Amino acid sequence: MLFTAHRFWSPADLTDSTTVKAPHAVLSPLIGQEVEHVYVTHNQQVKEGDLIYTLKDVDTDAQIRGLEAQRSAAEAEILALHHQIKNDERQLDRLTRLDDYAQEQDRDDLRTRIDANFAKIASANAQIQSIEAQISTAKWQNERRDIRAHLMVKSQLLTLQKERESVICTYIIQTRSL
Repeated sequence: MLFTAHRFWSPADLTDSTTVKAPHAVLSPLIGQEVEHVYVTHNQQVKEGDLIYTLKDVDTDAQIRGLEAQRSAAEAEILALHHQIKNDERQLDRLTRLDDYAQEQDRDDLRTRIDANFAKIASANAQIQSIEAQISTAKWQNERRDIRAHLMVKSQLLTLQKERESVICTYIIQTRSL
């Protein structure tokens, strides 16, 4: 019990001589993550930005490659649909020039197919946007594998100093009201 209380209260002393007594941090990855490589030794001092450890790759590279392949397939589908629309528009133009010698149903079928292909292009573009968002997320997750040191000592000291001033002000106010 004493050890537990000591661990929670050791970093700060809120007396008149506020100092940081334990300028160290215990680091560990989240549940389900594994450390791939550690770049520091026990009790080594680090500066802000120093690489501390990297996490194992959780198949994000393979995921990114798969998503890029899906994006390429969707782009190829859009290209094929544009060619199909161009051919259908030429055929529709021919049938329109034939006027009474072509069936109206053939012209209607071509118009419908052209409109359906435009809808497929819009759907493929939306699919590409979704894939690009997934690629961005996977790249962001991949960048988070490197764990670096952050400078928090200054902000912790300022917080402790503000807390100390607050305690002193409260003490003075309570003393004057007595």
